[in-house]
Amino acid sequence: MKHKITLLFYLTLTIGFGQQTFSIKGKITDTDGITIEFGEVLLLKKEQANPVRYVPIEQGFFTLDDLPRGNYSLRINCAGFKELSTEVYLDDNKFVEYQLTQSVNQLDEVTMVATKNPISYKNGTVEVDVQNPVFSAIPDTLGVLARIPNVQLSPARDNITVIGKGNPLIYLDNQLVDFEVLSTLNVANLSSVELIMNPSSKYEASGRAVLVLKSKRNTKRGINGSLQETASFKRNYNNYLAANTNFGNGKLEVRASANLNHLQTWESNGFLFEIPRAQITSDYLVLVPKNKRIQRNYGLGVYLPLNGDSYISVNSVGKFQTDEFDIVTASFLAIGEESSTIYTLTDNDNSNDYITSNLNFNRSFDDEWELFLGAQHSYFARKLGTEIANGITTEDYNLEQTRDQKFTLNTWALRMDVAYDIKTDAKWEWGASSSQARANAFSLIENLSDTENTIIDFAYTEQLYAAYTNLSLQLLKSWKLDSGLRMEHNEVKSELETIETPLVERKKTRFFPKFAMHFDFKNGISLSSSYAKSIARPNYARTSSIAAFINPVLEGTGNINLQPSITDEVSMNVQHKDKSLRFGFYKTNYPFNFTISYDDSLGVAALSQVNLDKEQGYYISALLPFSKGIWTSNNTISLNRNKISDDTGVEGRTTPFLYLYSQHQFKITKDTTLAFSAWAMTKRNEGLFQRNALCSGELTFAQKIGQSLMITLRINDIFRQLEFEDSYQIAGVRASGSYFSDGRELACSIKYNWGQKRDAKFKNKDVDENLNRIN
Repeated sequence: MKHKITLLFYLTLTIGFGQQTFSIKGKITDTDGITIEFGEVLLLKKEQANPVRYVPIEQGFFTLDDLPRGNYSLRINCAGFKELSTEVYLDDNKFVEYQLTQSVNQLDEVTMVATKNPISYKNGTVEVDVQNPVFSAIPDTLGVLARIPNVQLSPARDNITVIGKGNPLIYLDNQLVDFEVLSTLNVANLSSVELIMNPSSKYEASGRAVLVLKSKRNTKRGINGSLQETASFKRNYNNYLAANTNFGNGKLEVRASANLNHLQTWESNGFLFEIPRAQITSDYLVLVPKNKRIQRNYGLGVYLPLNGDSYISVNSVGKFQTDEFDIVTASFLAIGEESSTIYTLTDNDNSNDYITSNLNFNRSFDDEWELFLGAQHSYFARKLGTEIANGITTEDYNLEQTRDQKFTLNTWALRMDVAYDIKTDAKWEWGASSSQARANAFSLIENLSDTENTIIDFAYTEQLYAAYTNLSLQLLKSWKLDSGLRMEHNEVKSELETIETPLVERKKTRFFPKFAMHFDFKNGISLSSSYAKSIARPNYARTSSIAAFINPVLEGTGNINLQPSITDEVSMNVQHKDKSLRFGFYKTNYPFNFTISYDDSLGVAALSQVNLDKEQGYYISALLPFSKGIWTSNNTISLNRNKISDDTGVEGRTTPFLYLYSQHQFKITKDTTLAFSAWAMTKRNEGLFQRNALCSGELTFAQKIGQSLMITLRINDIFRQLEFEDSYQIAGVRASGSYFSDGRELACSIKYNWGQKRDAKFKNKDVDENLNRIN
């Protein structure tokens, strides 16, 4: 304990420097004081020709956030009015009002149609305008994230990865959230999404990449909301219904959201695996023809502003899901010289409940000091009821086993952040946090043939103590420096009720440095470079004793021995105007991968997540946007090489692979948009793993009717090439498998916005930095 206190004391006394940022909020009217509803604002650095930022004018208002101190120029354009150019010196948050003069040369009954590129790139960061019709009509936030260049959503929609970066952290307005929170967010409340490829030290140690979702702001006070209905036709019919309401009166703000989704998901996968030392061969195909899934989600937040930027906020999110489905499995089994075909029918009745609530207090002192205090509690429960029947045909199933399993998790977190503006371009940031997790996994397995029961009562506890400090400084006009250090002390213990000795007991203290430099050159060229050490911890449920029956010789299980993986990465980005080229090298120890392993003592194989020895690679990526008239285009081409190795595996070839992304939008009329996007990956030979080529295409038509109604038609997976395959030979097991995706979709979405708009100030921060590990 003394060791931990010394480390915390040392880190929290470390002083650093950082650059303060401000915002410009504005209102646009004509000379009669009437609000001009729509237009655009370009922000330029003084004496520079290239825009620094673009934002739309919506309902007469605009917002520019996260701007360093300095001199800027604003160019304001609205159809039918003269362009307004003005200069602004930014040394504080500003609210401005501008009046535009009507253009003398009016064009009667002529509409000028042009479009802004919804995706922009700067210094390795990709920014997507979510208010673009193609993105705003998507029914859920995960769907928006999956359409960002380099971002991949898993076929089961339960995991997001970034090409070359792994799993990203996800923030809402620079505040950490997880998948469960994302499912409650209304896309209509988002203005943009940023993909930060080289996050600074202010982000948690587990982030090699960060997705930042920015809320829509700067509208009038009052009450407003939206209602969206989406009908999705895949192999089965799916229905999504989302409602959102916001209220504010200047003294109190309340946000509420609700989602009701009736889904009928289809899944299928198959594996052929061989275990020569046990003389076992298994070739199976799993089919879930219709999973009747019902999701009921809610979100509720209350925000109470105090003096200045001080506030108190409370936020709660809940997700309740039920699943009822049959799994049909056909398995060819060969053990020694005997072989047979066995059909398995499992009847499943599952539920998942998730609730997280937090309390935030933020206080500013004299425009120099800022203090944040937060507390959070989260609860997750998963119940699995399964009946397992086997037979030699699909007509004579015999019930052989029943399973009742439950996994519960409670987490508590406390956090403190302090920021001090030492001088104009210097800032000291430091903080500390602690979190505790307690999980229990209970399994009751009844074998009906011999009336033997198996009871497993598994307990897991974890404590995490962290402290950080940050050093950043603008040394010269064109040279910025950012560095930081984070310390994390982690204690893990897992045990069975029937065994006195813990199964796992670990204590570890780690340090995570980050360093970045940025140079601005003439002619719109900039160079950024960075080094970072990061960590990825396994999900709590992956380290439990919960198991799922696949066939008589294979179980899907957790892994109580999973350890965190550690990554070192060096990267660089070269930017020329809106085009960029980035490259990097990374090395990961103990990477996570799903493999089939065999336990000789139990005589059963397990499909689970395991730690392998090493993963390393490089990437070179070019980001090439283009705009002309009614056409915008975004193109990404990335050359990647990734090698995974382990002493127990047989390595195959390692060759580079290409990732390609192309997105095109056509503004047919002022209210009509047509878009096409596609992405592809060539075959991936990654040392231990060999994975197939993939490609997908999407066509979208969006029509706005009036000011409140939007109708969108979307066709996904046009090429029907989303069949995921991989093969490997690890720990004496040879395996090759396929996951068949239900990607082909025809979807129709209708969104209606109602009520007054308001100035949305809502602020809330997730305190628990391990939320992304819950599910």
